[in-house]
Amino acid sequence: MFPYEQFRSRLRVPSRTVWTYWELGQDFGDNPMDERRELFRKILHFLKWPTGSVTFWPHSFEHDKALIAQPGQFWKGVREAQASGVVVFGQQAFKTLFPRESFHYSSFDHNGRKITVLPGPVEMLAGDMDAKRLVWNTLKAYQF
Repeated sequence: MFPYEQFRSRLRVPSRTVWTYWELGQDFGDNPMDERRELFRKILHFLKWPTGSVTFWPHSFEHDKALIAQPGQFWKGVREAQASGVVVFGQQAFKTLFPRESFHYSSFDHNGRKITVLPGPVEMLAGDMDAKRLVWNTLKAYQF
């Protein structure tokens, strides 16, 4: 079962945006990957967005060393955060949250929220400069 109450202390309320990626369920658990955490720390540092702009919230959780998708719990957290935007990093995250939609990097409206779909940490940490450039340029131009 998704450990909503355990994770809830990490949810910043209110927050303008919620950021998520498939492996965030692992990074919220007992075995976080330092490289992913550092990647997002650097992105946030250089964006210099005001406090209250971003909270991270998982759409999966780790159970028996596997990630289990829980999109309903994700959307519950988005509502609680009062976010007007959601940034989805990576194809697996996108397909978990929007299983009927075709994947492509874009922005669209979903239930009154701006959804922004970007490359995931796997691509960025692998050194994919096009992925990094797309993430950076999109987030720098992001309008709340």
